[in-house]
Amino acid sequence: MRAALYDVLRFWLARGVDGFRIDTIHHLFKDEQCRDNPPNPDFIPGMSPHRRLLRLYTTDRPEVQEAIQRVGTFGDWPGPWNFQSPADTESRLRRLGYTDVWTWSFPVLVAPEDPREYFGTVMLGSHLERLEPRDRDAFVDAVLAELDEPVIEYVRLNILARRPS
Repeated sequence: MRAALYDVLRFWLARGVDGFRIDTIHHLFKDEQCRDNPPNPDFIPGMSPHRRLLRLYTTDRPEVQEAIQRVGTFGDWPGPWNFQSPADTESRLRRLGYTDVWTWSFPVLVAPEDPREYFGTVMLGSHLERLEPRDRDAFVDAVLAELDEPVIEYVRLNILARRPS
């Protein structure tokens, strides 16, 4: 399975993908014994239902960090570094059989009023949760020190499409 995943990563890298966004990687591994998550003793009615359980067996398993490190070895990709336009992305999706395809992009510029707070919560929050509390501030400071200025500029490509049946 891993070899197949790496083949997929190489396939897309060879076609010019600049990176991969894996928003739910913390859900990648589950408890091998298939244990149920225990109830959250701090849950109060009115809280998000997702907080009803302590996700000890289904989220942020130790294997996730190992997987991230392995995928990170693709970080030395020499290029080419380019992005597909919304029109190219739409065309590719339609060729793959997707219907009702809608793609659009827009530039996003974020200049946070409090860069330390913004990076510590919005940008790095889920990463900081994995660090010891005593190491979190130093990590945010190290990230900010690498930036010329604490401004985040990127182009967001949005995609809505129906899968082929």
